[in-house]
Amino acid sequence: MDVALERRFVPRRLETGSPKDLLEKLRGFDERFVSLESEVEAWGALNDVLALVSPDACLGYSGFFDAAAAAERIGKADDVQALSTILWHDYLLRLLVKVLGTFDAGHLLPLLERATTVSMSHTGGFWVEQKGEGLDMVFVVVQRGQGDTSGLDEYVSDDALRLTTEVPPAAWASEDTVDLAEPDTEYIRTLDVDGV
Repeated sequence: MDVALERRFVPRRLETGSPKDLLEKLRGFDERFVSLESEVEAWGALNDVLALVSPDACLGYSGFFDAAAAAERIGKADDVQALSTILWHDYLLRLLVKVLGTFDAGHLLPLLERATTVSMSHTGGFWVEQKGEGLDMVFVVVQRGQGDTSGLDEYVSDDALRLTTEVPPAAWASEDTVDLAEPDTEYIRTLDVDGV
């Protein structure tokens, strides 16, 4: 932090809170969203594991409210499965991908997955996978082999789903195009991102 900023501001850590606190906040936001109790428990379990790396690695809870608002906009606020899919696919797992990369915490993936399973969450039918090794390593959100993701196809096209789960975000800004009809499983090595 810049010395001038340190003189003027005092940083204060905001704790993520407990699953119990989040359920109370969700209840105050809209009683329908209390049905996400297993997802809240999974979020809490993920944070318990991530806290072993750093308190800064913990996932915030704003994604729950953003997902609830998104579900409301598309008329799916009463559909727990669709809400769970939106929450995990569009918010929590995207943040988890960034956290795993930032803190070089890929070794925690099996423990994180076990933590969500114990809480009886299927994470909206999606999970995080490590692709590549060393400097070529990235984390991506992928569709699980099991789990009901029927709510997803009602608001995400197959091409959009394939793009968001098979192509790393850095490639989205690239001038190269990706043929969605024939996804390249070796995309990490074949895409030229910013001339690198």
